[in-house]
Amino acid sequence: MPALTLERKPKGRGALVRKAQNRYKDTLRVPEERQARVDQAASPSIDLQQAMQDALGRAVAVVESGGRA
Repeated sequence: MPALTLERKPKGRGALVRKAQNRYKDTLRVPEERQARVDQAASPSIDLQQAMQDALGRAVAVVESGGRA
């Protein structure tokens, strides 16, 4: 006879051990493949000097037009 303190309820979801073991593993095992994927995802380089000149030109144009872009 079971103890009176036990609750009678459904079992619930079981643990997925395989999923838990692979949670933090990288799917790409070879370091060269990982580096190639990082290089592909890298953002293009920005010429900071040119970007600042463009922003300055736009700001001057806005000021000269009386604050309207």
